[in-house]
Amino acid sequence: MLILGVLFLLNSKINITGAFIGISDISSTFSSIFGIVLVIVSILLLINRGSLEDKVRIKSVLQKRGGEYCIVNKNTGENYSLGKIKELVNKDPDYKKLLRNEFFSDLLKLYSESMPEDKGKYKQFIVALSPKTPQGLLEEKLKHYSEIFNKYKNELNYHNPARIEEAKDSDFSNELYARFEDEKRDTVWPEEGKIDFMPFHKQVIPPRGPLYSIIPLKKLIKDRYLNKDLILNGKWSKQKRQDYLRDNFGIDVGSRNRNMILFKIEKDAKLIPYNKYVNVEVKGKVPLVKIIKKK
Repeated sequence: MLILGVLFLLNSKINITGAFIGISDISSTFSSIFGIVLVIVSILLLINRGSLEDKVRIKSVLQKRGGEYCIVNKNTGENYSLGKIKELVNKDPDYKKLLRNEFFSDLLKLYSESMPEDKGKYKQFIVALSPKTPQGLLEEKLKHYSEIFNKYKNELNYHNPARIEEAKDSDFSNELYARFEDEKRDTVWPEEGKIDFMPFHKQVIPPRGPLYSIIPLKKLIKDRYLNKDLILNGKWSKQKRQDYLRDNFGIDVGSRNRNMILFKIEKDAKLIPYNKYVNVEVKGKVPLVKIIKKK
């Protein structure tokens, strides 16, 4: 969007965007206005994403050192045990301000994203840095902060490109699943061997809100639509394959033009069995998929 906006702005001066997008009669005024709008919107989107990342980024970690937990700055290695924090805070009030500036925000984030059984570890440090805060008020603030933090984190994680860059083969289940898509008209999937977000649209078959229907490969092999080498059954005609997709999965319109996409899905994706399908619950974050084969 940013690049296109810049091209429209350039077009208002030197008339190049028309050639770039195949239109030669874009007015200079339109190019200028539209270019400015695109640039502003793209910058706002980048700022919003950056601010979300800042709100959920954690630069500290709790580690055991010498038999006791310490809060450690991952960048500098600076660390403080619970006992040391209490000692410093009691000795010099300025230390409380210093340590709160350094670690308090991270402790709140670590507390918010931790499992219930681990929250107590982080809470001890939070209490040590909030010695005068009443217990009831602290509990209320922690609950409120956790809700806000997890909202920001979910918003960022829903479609965060960093997850693609960090993905490993071990992040995906061993099971293979299939979708049948007309990629000229429907959702475009990644190329073979690529990892990307699972493309999806609201109108799934059957429509069930955030649930997205995929077909277990085992089902296609069991019904002999495919053989064990993932090759289409040569004894089936195109018509028989089309009838099979229609009768078993409701895939009717343009089924002969559809690609069969075989893929693996992230291990932590929520999968719900439903008749001959498996449903993916697209909620909280869009699952990653690794494309194994397209036919």
